[in-house]
Amino acid sequence: LINADIPPQWVGKSYALNRSFTLVDEYNVDNSVMTIKADEPYQVYNAYLKSHYEVSHAGDQFLYPFDKHDLRINLFATYNKDGHTMQTPLIYDCALCSFEGYHLQIVDMHTKGHVDLKVIVARTTATIICSMLLNIAFLLMGIVVLIMALRIARDTESPDMGAIGFIGSLMFAFPILRIEGLPDSPPLGILLDLVCLFPSELLVIISLLMVITCWLLRGKAHHASGGEINMP
Repeated sequence: LINADIPPQWVGKSYALNRSFTLVDEYNVDNSVMTIKADEPYQVYNAYLKSHYEVSHAGDQFLYPFDKHDLRINLFATYNKDGHTMQTPLIYDCALCSFEGYHLQIVDMHTKGHVDLKVIVARTTATIICSMLLNIAFLLMGIVVLIMALRIARDTESPDMGAIGFIGSLMFAFPILRIEGLPDSPPLGILLDLVCLFPSELLVIISLLMVITCWLLRGKAHHASGGEINMP
């Protein structure tokens, strides 16, 4: 919240200003200049500027959830007095500054007459813990499924179709959980995917191929020996 330090004598009875102001938002990607005209009733309550900012290091989201970004906010207000441009002091209040799912660190750059801030944006601790636990679970599940497939391969009986269905469902469940389960996560392809998700998917695919191969070979062998037919 940015407020101009306006003396009471500049405000009329209908809450109109007795002089015009120009507010400049330097780093705003939308309209950066707003003129607050004089002698307009209740202009004190109706003067606001909608702002959007671009963060630096946008490519750092590859390091999710340990990525950090920063942006700059630089605002100043001017008015004309006897043909000279004068600056109006601005004050800011960040008591309610928040960004859901992120931790904000606000650094005042102490530029005279300006609200000049550097905002550092990072993921919250809850987001980091949640994403790490879920990706570790992917990796552990992939290892467990591979161990299950190795035990089936060492066995002499044809594997149950339920095992094939279970492993096959994991192959599609992992990416869905990754996309839907991680808070504010970027698209697939980040570092955490390369370390946890993709190796887990590879383990599941290898396990599925092993179990299907055992089912095909042992089903045929069982059928040729005149035993019970396990193939549907």
